Amino acid sequence: MGYVFLKICADLLEIVDVDNLMMQAKRFIDNINNIQTSVDSGNLSDPKKFHPSDRVLQVVLPILPEARKKAGYLKDHLEAMTKTYDDLLTYYGEDHADETSRKRFFKMISDFVKNYKVRFSFAFLMRYANLGLYLGIQPEEFGTRR
Repeated sequence: MGYVFLKICADLLEIVDVDNLMMQAKRFIDNINNIQTSVDSGNLSDPKKFHPSDRVLQVVLPILPEARKKAGYLKDHLEAMTKTYDDLLTYYGEDHADETSRKRFFKMISDFVKNYKVRFSFAFLMRYANLGLYLGIQPEEFGTRR
């Protein structure tokens, strides 16, 4: 169970791109704000300008308050995550303003987890082998049932 979890974590850490996630979150927040501005005072503010069969306001207006609320939550979480990520980089001696440090940080963590897993497995096997020799089991008998 533990090895599978470590493998999944290591694989996920290799592909994490925090800056890309931040950019997507900012884009979502900006889109919601742009739609709200358009509804309040922009192109979507005057229903007389629409084609008679256009239903854009009928679709957008009911879900806009919930989208604004979610965008607000996302903005709060994004700010907290950005601060935590910058603090984490600083704690581990990386420059949070350096783009290459930001991109390679999770790769370094992934490499550490993989190396830890390999070394832990090797140490476990060595202990198992030493116990087997102590009990009088020959190395070719390891892993077989008597």
